[in-house]
Amino acid sequence: MTNDVNVPLEVTGKTKSVLVTLNDLLPHIDGARQSPNPLRRGALLELALMAGAALGSMPKNQPRRWTGWIGREHFWRGRKVILPTGVVAEVYGVQRGQAAVRWADPHWVEGVRYAVVRVDDLVVYRHPAAIVMGKLKRGCKEQFSECKQSACRLNGALPVRPGRRPRGRPR
Repeated sequence: MTNDVNVPLEVTGKTKSVLVTLNDLLPHIDGARQSPNPLRRGALLELALMAGAALGSMPKNQPRRWTGWIGREHFWRGRKVILPTGVVAEVYGVQRGQAAVRWADPHWVEGVRYAVVRVDDLVVYRHPAAIVMGKLKRGCKEQFSECKQSACRLNGALPVRPGRRPRGRPR
């Protein structure tokens, strides 16, 4: 499994260019948004583009086969976790405090390894690009607009589309 976080990225400003990685930029997201430095703003823009591309290339609308609970989170087959060894693996099934996991291992004979691990030893994997996008949204407020409010009121007053569940409390 490749880790796109450490891929070097060339960020160019007006006077110089720098090679950086996603891990280098993560701690500086909050300060770069308000920074007058065009190099930092360019790095932030590149970071946002990389994160959006990484999340956009992930599969969407996949049916989830629910398998069990790890801590307070409901897990499905294929959801990623971090093993105690630091390897990112996919959950195949969870039952009675044990999780069956599998991960790609190019040095193994079959190319894929399987293991049964205690649920308490697993950590939910958070995609680095999702963390970046969440940090970029932090502190941003929607601009107040009377036009938006009137559009929302008009849309809310319309009936639902045919074949859809009606809004509100069932009566």
